[in-house]
Amino acid sequence: MGRCRPKGRFVAETVGVALVFLCLYAAAVLRLLPAGGEAQDQWQDNQMRAQWYVQHAGGYAVVIAGSSMAARLPADALPAGCYNLAMAGGGALTGLEIVLRTTPAPQVVLVEANDTLFREADQTVLRSVFQPITFRLRALFPVLGDAYQPVSIATRLLRERFNLMRDGAEPPLPPHVYDELFAMQRQAQQQVPPPQMLAAALDRLGGVVQRVQARGVHVAFFEIPIAPGLDDSPLRIATRQALAARFPPPRHTWLPRADARDYVTRDGVHLQAASARQFAAFLGREADRIVSEPRNGPAPS
Repeated sequence: MGRCRPKGRFVAETVGVALVFLCLYAAAVLRLLPAGGEAQDQWQDNQMRAQWYVQHAGGYAVVIAGSSMAARLPADALPAGCYNLAMAGGGALTGLEIVLRTTPAPQVVLVEANDTLFREADQTVLRSVFQPITFRLRALFPVLGDAYQPVSIATRLLRERFNLMRDGAEPPLPPHVYDELFAMQRQAQQQVPPPQMLAAALDRLGGVVQRVQARGVHVAFFEIPIAPGLDDSPLRIATRQALAARFPPPRHTWLPRADARDYVTRDGVHLQAASARQFAAFLGREADRIVSEPRNGPAPS
């Protein structure tokens, strides 16, 4: 009759084997796919963007803060040293808060300027990314980040193997689907927030921008082109006027507005893949120009 192993020894051996497999997995993934895999959904994509930035902030002189509109800008169309921290389903305030909590600060933050700026920072994302225990664990073991989960890695490998949904090969929507989405966007663009709500949102944004500038960061605003039929909507005009009054040029930097007629959208507001790449190249050139310009210090809000 065999002798049973002590329970404590069994647990220790199990943990030891698990650690060995984890180390082997980490070594293989970090060597073969150092940038990690692909997100399974919008939430995980936001997590992965934020986690990567806080661990690699020193490598980026320029950060883009925005919503799902800017999140579609492909990373490989942006210049080296420019990181896209735009959050799908959110707004630029989330990216600005991440910049505030991360060291070192970038030289420039490009802020997507439209009605999504009135959305509050996503506290769920911020709590998840900066939770003290998991934050330190990811700093010590990067493979614990969402980008290195086995499903994320497998998704990327499958997409690369079968060339699925490669950037620039996005299939167009059927015309009737586009028309329905465009109509929904046009209806949404007719609604303008009450003056009190608009003023409160601008004060909140102004406070965050001022704190970012206090770190020596050059904040610049930009508009992403949308369908010409929506560009002069009541919401778009009211937002543009309110932001220009709160952050007036030349006291604050505004990038030149791109001609909406040169771009194609999927639903009226989100750029189609080829147009997103085109606008990313434009934004990258503007970012390089700002970085190369001498500055005397941050502009006051």
